[in-house]
Amino acid sequence: MLEKFNKRLDSFSIFTLCTFLFFICLSVYFNSFFNGLFFDDEHFIYKNTAVISFSLSDIFSQSMTTGAGQLSNYYRPLLFTGFAIEYALFGASGFIYHFSSFFLHALSGILIYLLLQRLFKNRFISLLTAVLFLIHPIQTEAISYASGRGDPQSFFFSLLAIYLLLNKSMKAYMFSVFFFICALLSKEIALITPGLMFVVILFTQQSFSKKTVLKTLKKTFIFFLITVIYFFLRLTVLNFANTLNFSNSQTLYTQNILVRLITFFHYVWDYIKLLIVPHPLFMERDITISVQSKPTFLSLLAIFAIASSFIFGIIRKVSHPVLLFSLLWIGISFIPTSGIIPINGIFYEHFLYYPSLGFFLLFSYLIFLLLRKFSSFYQYILLIFLFLYLTFFMFKTIERNTHWKDPITFYNQTLLYAKSARILNNLAMAYAENGETTKAIKAYTDAIAIEDYHPETRYNLGNVFLSQENFASAEKEYKEALRIDPTFYYAYQRLMEIYVYKNDTEGKEWVLNSVSILSQKNAVFLPLLKQLETF
Repeated sequence: MLEKFNKRLDSFSIFTLCTFLFFICLSVYFNSFFNGLFFDDEHFIYKNTAVISFSLSDIFSQSMTTGAGQLSNYYRPLLFTGFAIEYALFGASGFIYHFSSFFLHALSGILIYLLLQRLFKNRFISLLTAVLFLIHPIQTEAISYASGRGDPQSFFFSLLAIYLLLNKSMKAYMFSVFFFICALLSKEIALITPGLMFVVILFTQQSFSKKTVLKTLKKTFIFFLITVIYFFLRLTVLNFANTLNFSNSQTLYTQNILVRLITFFHYVWDYIKLLIVPHPLFMERDITISVQSKPTFLSLLAIFAIASSFIFGIIRKVSHPVLLFSLLWIGISFIPTSGIIPINGIFYEHFLYYPSLGFFLLFSYLIFLLLRKFSSFYQYILLIFLFLYLTFFMFKTIERNTHWKDPITFYNQTLLYAKSARILNNLAMAYAENGETTKAIKAYTDAIAIEDYHPETRYNLGNVFLSQENFASAEKEYKEALRIDPTFYYAYQRLMEIYVYKNDTEGKEWVLNSVSILSQKNAVFLPLLKQLETF
């Protein structure tokens, strides 16, 4: 049975199989093309001045959120150049952004097939791995969400650089270097690409001797050098927020690497569960995560399982090279999100985009081994099970795409699993934009009940009351915003508008005096003071 299946696969041309991969990806992501833009898309795309004005000088010299008036250390100029081109041609229409993400994802699936086929020369394993990568619902956070494109774009360029490096020509080598730089300029996670390159090149050698290791190091040296140079630039001239994307908060988690690693190993099983049964899928998982300050049974079990797997893989590297390759790919891909570096997130579904290739390859290899050992009858049973399993993934991905349809749908779906003040605030803003003020007020109130240290939430609630001409409630909320943050610029403007409308001389004087004091400490408030003096 397996031999017949492999012969059938061998009868298809590479072009036919690549076309199949493209269209199976299209079938699961087609309904995402008509979704809108929201959440971080506001800051990354349609309200980012660098994108709107197509200012390449700003895109390549500033952080990606500077154009939205926010401080961050994200530097992804090639990603933002793509956004700027799309905005210039199509505006804020969601279609082109979602199509582009799908297209990059589909091309990555094709490259996965070509790369694995070249490494292991097994069409069944290569094709199944590529299909799993393309249709698995865990990828939707990176594909169906326009601002998530950094993962598929950097991954595509990384894979292309790796694949070209397998060729012996100097032209291919130079293009490999070029596309690696493109990956770095798409998202910071591409820093791991030289490590992945090293593994891929090493597995093309006939043995893992000292000679082949040195040969592999020589071939990948330039990529490690570029990584060091890039890292140096990010620490110096490109270090916009002086954080290198580290978390700005000072907590037990951010200050203690052992706590971060224990937490990661504790939740490794959650990653595995999501890969096996991808439900539920939602954003804001960090608020459902508990930081583990001491070793737990699950963290110790994960460490033991990983160590045992690597030992077994090394011992059986000749007879089972796919096993060791999968484990090395997973291990290297998880380095940026493992807690070694205290990044802003602890657990996100898109953290699996790079490592998932290793998991899917490992799964495909295990299926192949089972098929090879089973009799024809059980091979049929296993293939039917596999077909149903893949069908489940496809329908789950299509369903998940509908959750990204519009902001209200997305935020309500997220709130089913994560009661987040940020999500409630965003939901309230969406309700307010739709004119559903009653729902907006409730959502803002619920957000405040969870945490009341964001002046924006109070300010936004005040805006809803102001739209209803409920001046007393609006004034109260603006003052609450200033209680949380006395430097919150916009609340003073709104309060002045209220006091002018009510002809409240005392209120106007209070606003002017407050802003005058602030302007003496910080010149940023001088334009505001001049503006308020004209009222």
